[in-house]
Amino acid sequence: TSGSLPKEGRPEAARGEGSAAQPPAPLRYLAPYVWASPFDMRLCALFGTCPLNFTFHVPENATSALWYSVRHRESGRLLSFDLHTHEHLVTAFIFSGRPESVGLNSGGWRLSQPWLPLAVPPASLPGSIAEFGEKVAAASPTACTYQPTVEVVSGARFVRRGYPRCNGTAGSSFAVAEGEYTTVLGFFDTRPSASLPKRVEYFQHLSLMGLWTLDSGMPPPLDARLGADQPV
Repeated sequence: TSGSLPKEGRPEAARGEGSAAQPPAPLRYLAPYVWASPFDMRLCALFGTCPLNFTFHVPENATSALWYSVRHRESGRLLSFDLHTHEHLVTAFIFSGRPESVGLNSGGWRLSQPWLPLAVPPASLPGSIAEFGEKVAAASPTACTYQPTVEVVSGARFVRRGYPRCNGTAGSSFAVAEGEYTTVLGFFDTRPSASLPKRVEYFQHLSLMGLWTLDSGMPPPLDARLGADQPV
């Protein structure tokens, strides 16, 4: 009839008339996966907010770096993540492997305590960030970069949250393997700037929070790991 659709326009044609129904996609179980950066217990005890204030203190009016690793207890995939960090983070690298794979924990790149950032001369900060970016890209099959974004409003400069880029593309999904390590390396700058000309917050986090799924298909645990600068 004049009101009928041609066969290629009918819904059954789009589904594949006469073909077997496609099975539904398997369910994936997700759970939060949190990595806590090393923190100074004296700070949370001093302010009486230990459950909420797992922080370390970055050097004032200076540039510095801190790193830590976590060891994974099961194999799976981190589907997305964000860093809980404060405004004076300049750049962070998240990569598979131990810190030693890119030259950390050796020579002048050693932390005196897991929660005390290493002072980096301001003049060498850009070069250090570029150098470790190259080392991470060369040494690790998974290399993610996290940088805050800058927004100018009415002539004032504001630093906003950043978004991860993994292996050169936007997005934050990468695999983790049982018994293997992932390292987080952050660079900080607490010198006064146009965005904060009078006051800089010196307490800092560098914690990773994400969602993950297991290769086994089983429900993943609600997992939280405390990082260490020299994993064992």
